[in-house]
Amino acid sequence: MNIVLWLLISVFSWTHAVEVVETEDYRQEIDGSPLDISAHRVVSAYFEFANSFYELKPVSPTERFELQEQYKLSAERLADHLSQENRVVEFAAFYEQSDEVIREALRPVVRDLIVMLNTRILAGEQTNLPTVTPRALFRSYQALAQYEYIYGQEIKREVVDKYESIIRQTFFENKTHNVDIAADFLEPIRKIISTLQLKSMFEWLWDSKLYFGYHSSFKYHRKVFIRFKGYYQKTAVTVEVLRRKKSFWGNEPWEKYGTSTKLVEEPTAIVGREVMLID
Repeated sequence: MNIVLWLLISVFSWTHAVEVVETEDYRQEIDGSPLDISAHRVVSAYFEFANSFYELKPVSPTERFELQEQYKLSAERLADHLSQENRVVEFAAFYEQSDEVIREALRPVVRDLIVMLNTRILAGEQTNLPTVTPRALFRSYQALAQYEYIYGQEIKREVVDKYESIIRQTFFENKTHNVDIAADFLEPIRKIISTLQLKSMFEWLWDSKLYFGYHSSFKYHRKVFIRFKGYYQKTAVTVEVLRRKKSFWGNEPWEKYGTSTKLVEEPTAIVGREVMLID
């Protein structure tokens, strides 16, 4: 399985806290990125998917589906992280202050947050919300999108902040091994190898006695741990925005709508690094 580096999800605060992104074969912890960078990573994923419909270079259905899944997962992770860290109120303030282009990109985050918070309320959990319902926090939220947006030409860029960040990465090298196991040894081996998968049964004759076994496989994980400290800058990039109205009767043409500002995180220096192989 290819390692997919999903968009990082940060704590929504001007102070920094540890964030974790984990897949089957990749784990990353980051202590650094500020709040708006976290939200704009989801925004970036939205426009990578949306712009795939407008690129001059053809994008295959498989590539477009992968971009859609990256956007979906990045939004889910951000919503889950904000809910767990009780940062929903701060996020709501950021969301309401953003323009409609950014709000559209963050719409699935808001949708997931509303569902999560309503579930917690029904379960009798404390949410510490200043409003009666989660929906009231997001006055500008619309359940259904009215327009689709894509980025056009870049107009200008400006560095607006600089900060430190520490990133810890663990890569899992998934090696699949095939092995034939006699039925008598199956249970002891299962206690040692939790990833053992049985494929099919086979039999063999030895010394006039019939034996049974299984064609099996298991994965052995080798871990590569990397930690580094770096300096990053937050860059505000002003871009042209095009939009078209969503319709069940077919797509309308794109039209110039205005401008929007996207925030990107760019490394400026790496000052320390540690690499370790963990068996």
